[in-house]
Amino acid sequence: AEYMGGPSASKGDASVATSTTLVEWINDVLRPQRIHVRDLSSDLRDGVVIARIIETLSGAPFSEHALRTENLNGADKLQNAKVVVKRLAADGVDVEDVRNEEIVRGDLGSLVSLMLRVQAHYGRRGAGSAASASLDPQVLVRDLK
Repeated sequence: AEYMGGPSASKGDASVATSTTLVEWINDVLRPQRIHVRDLSSDLRDGVVIARIIETLSGAPFSEHALRTENLNGADKLQNAKVVVKRLAADGVDVEDVRNEEIVRGDLGSLVSLMLRVQAHYGRRGAGSAASASLDPQVLVRDLK
């Protein structure tokens, strides 16, 4: 799922290819927890999977009642997104331009950008895997522009 952009490649192509590669990386990170992501736009919208990625990479769990994980409605998802973004900011990740509503809406460009920042900040767990080896944040962000 490595991006091999040619002259006819568009932003959408780059975003989809980057998304596919990030899904592989996320699944590598979350494999011990038996969490499997298929699609960034739908699987990360409630904030729970993003939180699990942060917990796994940082080694520091969210507080017990910080996240809502069952029977989620729109307000619950938005609250989870706020909690995740607040944690990222506290950990030193640049999230000034991250909009909670874009996470909940499943905006692919926003989620790709956010996950690249998470990966760059917390490190590339499983760096020997094909998914991690093909991720170069500068190249991927450039390709999305």
